[in-house]
Amino acid sequence: SCITKELLDSGKTVVYTTSARLFSLYDDIKFNRKQDSGIIERAFEADLLIVDDLGTEYMSKTAEPFWFDLLNTRLLNNKKMIISIINHKGGVGKTMTAHNLGAALALMKKKVLLVDFDPQCNLTTRCGVVVEESDATISNYLHDDEQEFLPKNVNKYLYIIPGADALDADSLEMAAMDDPHEAVNLLK
Repeated sequence: SCITKELLDSGKTVVYTTSARLFSLYDDIKFNRKQDSGIIERAFEADLLIVDDLGTEYMSKTAEPFWFDLLNTRLLNNKKMIISIINHKGGVGKTMTAHNLGAALALMKKKVLLVDFDPQCNLTTRCGVVVEESDATISNYLHDDEQEFLPKNVNKYLYIIPGADALDADSLEMAAMDDPHEAVNLLK
């Protein structure tokens, strides 16, 4: 990603992993099924931790306290994180997880940006944001990389890029593209 490249080019450390891989690796190390390759330690210490696909994995009873320890340690040390909460299945708690995690972090005076990619816009609604005709939504971000859009301010620490019902059409447009480079350009 662009963020990762910029940080690495400036000498910062970045760890990218999926939540399933992180939790599975932790359990394997804890139960001596694998040697620690240092990824767990690097997850605690990296300048930026990117955890992808939270909510799609099985989380064991041993991995759960590890996850909270990782989050708390990084927060106490002012280490940055990007956490994506993604699952194609409906009704599994993605919106509530994102909202509650974002709200809890904002209460801790951590700056949080929520991005609502759901065409139903439930996260936007849950944050109490009313989208006016002139407001930028995630659809604007996907279609116009020349224009700078500002996220909506929910409170002093919590911001959101509102969802848009046009996302269904955006998804179809991107899925229909034959050229992956064009899809990347659309997402910039």
